[in-house]
Amino acid sequence: MNIEKTFAKAIKSHNKNNLKDAENLYNQVLKIDNNHLNSLHNLGIVSQDLNKSEKAITYFQKVIEIEPTFPGAHNNLGIVFQGLNELQKAINCYEKAIEIDPNNEHSHYNLGIIFRKLGELEKAKNCLQKAIRINPEHLTANNSLGMIFQAEDEHQNAKKYYEKVIEIKPNHARAHNNLGVVFQKLKDVKKAKSCYEKAIQINPNIENYHSNLGAALQYLGEHQKSKKSYEKAIEINPNHSGSCHNLASLLQQLGDYHKAKYYSEKTIELDPKNHIAHNNLGTIFYDLAEIQKSISCYKKAIEINPTYTDAYWNLYSATSCIDEALSILKKLYEIDNNYPNAKIMISALEGFKGNFNEFNNLLNSSEADYPYTRSVSWVFSLPKLPILFSNRWDFFKSIIQMTDNSRPFYEFGVWTGFSFQYFIKTFKKGFGFDTFTGLPETWGANPEGTYTSHGSIPKIKGGEFIVGKFEDTLPVFFFKRKTYGVIN
Repeated sequence: MNIEKTFAKAIKSHNKNNLKDAENLYNQVLKIDNNHLNSLHNLGIVSQDLNKSEKAITYFQKVIEIEPTFPGAHNNLGIVFQGLNELQKAINCYEKAIEIDPNNEHSHYNLGIIFRKLGELEKAKNCLQKAIRINPEHLTANNSLGMIFQAEDEHQNAKKYYEKVIEIKPNHARAHNNLGVVFQKLKDVKKAKSCYEKAIQINPNIENYHSNLGAALQYLGEHQKSKKSYEKAIEINPNHSGSCHNLASLLQQLGDYHKAKYYSEKTIELDPKNHIAHNNLGTIFYDLAEIQKSISCYKKAIEINPTYTDAYWNLYSATSCIDEALSILKKLYEIDNNYPNAKIMISALEGFKGNFNEFNNLLNSSEADYPYTRSVSWVFSLPKLPILFSNRWDFFKSIIQMTDNSRPFYEFGVWTGFSFQYFIKTFKKGFGFDTFTGLPETWGANPEGTYTSHGSIPKIKGGEFIVGKFEDTLPVFFFKRKTYGVIN
């Protein structure tokens, strides 16, 4: 068999990915002509595909020895070195390939990927943009540029490149997902939702796509759909800590504290250094009236991240001692002196200790009209300072001690019934008033529909629940009653 026919047969096997047959046939060519350039080069590619890196290097170097201006050999040798993480050698190869052929899009692209890995992002962008100038339809160069700009928070540029990827390949699931992330950063959450849904339509088996859709739905207030998306992500990958974390947050928002606790603990099991998860678990324990456990969680969050101000604020909210609360708030304010509520509460607590100087200074500052400032100002205007409670559970305990426990209690705004359950441990009877479909109108920062239990009425022994708006139910109910108890 002559060289031409043997080489043609080798190419045919190679194109069918019959690598062993191709390797044998290329070697037959070399037995006839041991300097057959294309056979040597293709043997290098076959060896590379068979993970025989050293053989691949030998073949490519042999090609370069015979023909130093063969750009493909320099480029492919660079790919082998890149795979071995010998990045400087790979850079040298790609630069040589570009020197020989400045329009070698592959070498520009490969060089850009190395610079991205090395964190030299300006060089990476420059190389990838050169690859695109040579070939505007270069899919991976466009996608890589989108990812770099996304990481740099240059969202409009990222959007441009992801949209180009989708133009080139409409079923590129990852580009649809990444474009969704960009839209979410740009606060166009409805478009983000559509992108995530498209990514899932193309590939429904990627947990991140479902988790991202869950986050968009949660932002849009579609809580039950959001819950299903997070649950689907966890079904695909039970160890996906991000989905466990997000589901815990959503369940807490929905008032399902026990399930929220489970998923927060699962998040921490998967990611023990997640300071936000420790903090969130603390807020769940707080809502469950397990104050000491909440304090432990906040302290753990601070141990992991000593500058995490939210954990300091929550820790202050759980403490019962003014001096301890002041110490925590002052540490918070040291970390972030643009945290106005910390500044206000420091001045308030100092006032409770008899030092009103800081609060008086506050009244002459830009924080004078803050809600916290107005509340504290009202308290200080009272003839006698009231007892100070840093958390509602201590307040509830104190109220219970002053109350005739033989009378029923009344709660306006029951939601899922955790406060109600706390009171019913002491009182024989309780009445709860709620629509159980959320706030009928916007209240402060809480939009209409917040605190919904989706029509689910708690079943609590000793509890009786009156469903409807307060203005419709209270007059009728209290008209019939002559004695009252605690009203929460």
